[in-house]
Amino acid sequence: MKKQFFLLLSLIIITFSAAANPVTKSFSDSYKYHLYFPLAFHDNTYTSYIGLLNLNDSIANYVIHISDSNGNLLIENVTGTLNAGERIYREICDEQLNSPCWVMVSSDKFLAGYMNTISNDLTESYFYLPDTGLSKSIYVPHIAPETNYWYTYTALVNGDFENVCSPYFDYFSDLVTLPAPVNPLEQSYFEWETDIFNGSFPDNMRGWGKIYTTGNATLSGMETFKVKADGIYNTAGLSLPSELTDTLYFPHIHVEGGYWWTGIAVNNASEITLPVTFHAISSDGTELDSVTWFIDPYSKLVKLAQSLWTDKDREFPENTAWIKVTCTEKKIIGYELFGTLESQGRRLLAGLNSPIEGYKELIFPHIESNSDYWTGIAFVNIGDENATVQVTAYNDEGKALQTITISDSFKPNEKYVSTVKAMFNNNVPEGTTYLKISSSQEIVGFELWGNLIPEQDYISGMLATPAIPVVFKEGFENSDVIDSGSWKVVQAKDNEYSGKGWQVASKLSLGIETWASQFPQTPPEGSDYVVGYYGTSSALNHQYLVSPQIDLPANAKSLTYFYQFGWTSTAVESCNVYITEDLNTNDGIDFNQTTLIKEYTPSYMESLDKSTEVSDFTVWMKENLDISQFAGKKVKIIFEIKSKYQQSFHLDKIEVR
Repeated sequence: MKKQFFLLLSLIIITFSAAANPVTKSFSDSYKYHLYFPLAFHDNTYTSYIGLLNLNDSIANYVIHISDSNGNLLIENVTGTLNAGERIYREICDEQLNSPCWVMVSSDKFLAGYMNTISNDLTESYFYLPDTGLSKSIYVPHIAPETNYWYTYTALVNGDFENVCSPYFDYFSDLVTLPAPVNPLEQSYFEWETDIFNGSFPDNMRGWGKIYTTGNATLSGMETFKVKADGIYNTAGLSLPSELTDTLYFPHIHVEGGYWWTGIAVNNASEITLPVTFHAISSDGTELDSVTWFIDPYSKLVKLAQSLWTDKDREFPENTAWIKVTCTEKKIIGYELFGTLESQGRRLLAGLNSPIEGYKELIFPHIESNSDYWTGIAFVNIGDENATVQVTAYNDEGKALQTITISDSFKPNEKYVSTVKAMFNNNVPEGTTYLKISSSQEIVGFELWGNLIPEQDYISGMLATPAIPVVFKEGFENSDVIDSGSWKVVQAKDNEYSGKGWQVASKLSLGIETWASQFPQTPPEGSDYVVGYYGTSSALNHQYLVSPQIDLPANAKSLTYFYQFGWTSTAVESCNVYITEDLNTNDGIDFNQTTLIKEYTPSYMESLDKSTEVSDFTVWMKENLDISQFAGKKVKIIFEIKSKYQQSFHLDKIEVR
C-alpha cells in the first residue's frame, strides 16, 4: 500500500525516460541558480524522491541532471516549469539506474528542494537538503568511531564543469588523500573505515574532519551513518557545512517518556580551546540553567542531552525543551540525533544539522498527515520580542488552504512543538503538502516525518527552509563578470588611481601572478571572489563596484554577503555599502537617491581577527542587512573602496532575499 502511495505522488506532467547506457557527459548550463544533491539511489535497495518548491511569485524554469559516479548523464536532461508556489515530489526517475548517482537542478529562479531516500523494504529513510553552492572546503561533522556498531558513508561531488579536483581529508592530526572525485562532475561514495582507512581508524582520529581541494575545483557533499546490528535498520543523514558560527540552536530535545534519546554534538574548528556554553530552556522560554564545556582544539564534544549536565555532576534541568549553544568565537558547527531507546528496539534514527540563523518566514516542505504517515514540527522564537505566529497550509499547486494563528504573543525563546494533525485539531486541510510559518520575529525550526502503518519503521528529519527566495545572487565565479559583465566599476571624483579598482581575484594581475595565486585562500563559496584593492602609495583608489539592476519583490527582506579586508593597519578611510535608486550610474552616482546601509571604519577593520590562510587578511565575516524599506523598488547595490595604500576590501556570496 505504501509503495502505491508514493507512486501516486510521482504522477506529474513531466515524464522521465531512463537510458540503458549513460548519455553524454557534456551539457550546457546557463542558469544562475543550482541545487546539488550529491547522493541519490534508484535501484533494488533504495529509492530517492526529489522535492522542488517554487517560492517566487512567478514561473520558474528548471533542468534536472542525473549523473553517475563518472559524471555521465544517466538519463536525458529533464526540463520543466513550476508555477508560483507550486511543489513537486516524486521518484527521481521511472526506471532503475546505476546507483549511487547524484542530481543537479539548474533553474532561472531560486528553488527550494530536498531529497528523501527510502529503502525498498520500508525500514530506513533519511532527508537531506541540497547545497545551493559549491565550496573548496567542507566539514564532515560526524565519523562514528564506534566501528563495531556504526557505518559512516560520505558522498562527494566535484561540481565544477571544467576543473580537476584534488581532494584531501584533514582530520587535524594528519592528512589523507581521497581517491575521488577527480574529474569534473564526478562523484565519490565511500565508507570511511573500510574504503579510506583500510579497515582501521588511526589512534589520533577525532571522529570528524575537513575535506578540501586544491586548485579551482569545488565540492558538494553529504553523509549518512547507519547501525551495523542485525535486525536493526535505520539511517541518518547530514549535510556537510562550510560555514562556522558562534551560536547553535537545537530547537527540540526529548529525553523523557522512555522512548526517545537525543544526542548533541559540537565541533571546535579552532586551533585553540574554546568555552562552549549550553543553555537549557523551557518551552515557555525560561532559561533553566547553563553549563560550560571547554572543547580542545579541533575536537568534538558528543553527549546525550542530559549528559551535558550529569557528566559534570549537575542535575539535568527538569522541563528542558530545547538547548541553545553559545561560544566566544565563530568557530563551531553542530548537529543532533534523535533515536529510539534500546528498550524500544532502536528502530528509529534521524539526524539534523543545527540551525545557525533564523528567518521570519519558514517553509516545512514535506507534510503528510494521513493514516499511513505522521509529520511533526518544532520551532523557536530566537528574537528579542514577543511574536505573532501564523501557520498556512498549502497544496502542491501553491494554493493557500487554511491559515491559523499559533500565538499573538509568542515569547522570546518560547518553543512550539506539535504533530501537524494536532496543530489543525485533527482536521488537516485536504491536500496539504507543505506549511509556511510566518512570524514577526526570527524563528528556527525543523520537521520530522515517518510512517505509521503497520508500525513506526522509519523517520526522516530536516531543517525548515527560508520562505523568502533568493532573488539575486553573485559569487564572482565568472571571471568576466566585471570586465564585460553586468557589474560595473565607477570612479569617484577624487579618485587618483588610473587602474580598475575592483576585479575578480583570479583575473587581478600582480605581475606574473594573479591575486588568487599570490594569496591562495578558501573563499566562503566557490573558488573566486572580488577584490577592491589599493592603488599606489601616491594615488588614492576611490572607486565603486555597482551591481546590475535588482527588481526587489514586495516581500524583499535582506542583503547578505561575506566580506574580508587586507592590510587593515594601513586603512585611513571607511569602506561603505549603499543602495541606490539611481539606475543610471555609468557616469557617476547620484547620492541624493542613494542610502548608506553599512560603514566599515578603519578601527573596525583593525579589530577583526586575522586569517590563518593569509596572515595579512582578516577572517571572512558574514553581513546581514535589512533592506525591507526598499521592497518593491528597482535598485542597485554599491560597494565602495577608498584606499591609498595598502588596505583592500574583498566580497563573496552576495545574496538578496
